[in-house]
Amino acid sequence: MDNKQTAQVAWGNAIVLDPSGPDVKFNSVSYDLFPTLQTALLQNWDPATKFPTTGLDSLTKMSANIPGREIYRIVKVEAKN
Repeated sequence: MDNKQTAQVAWGNAIVLDPSGPDVKFNSVSYDLFPTLQTALLQNWDPATKFPTTGLDSLTKMSANIPGREIYRIVKVEAKN
């Protein structure tokens, strides 16, 4: 992202605190942020992009099951600067 090799503007991972229990099929959420739906769906990575490996094992350990995929539109963001 810093090298402008993708249209992606941010990403993150969060542990789901609730709901919880044996019937819940996930315990973490990973998210990628793009400026438009088109760039999210038609993502082209620069062939020179190198993905970091440090810390990815921690994300794998947090995952309880096969990941699902949802697409959300952020309609409002409030941030205290």
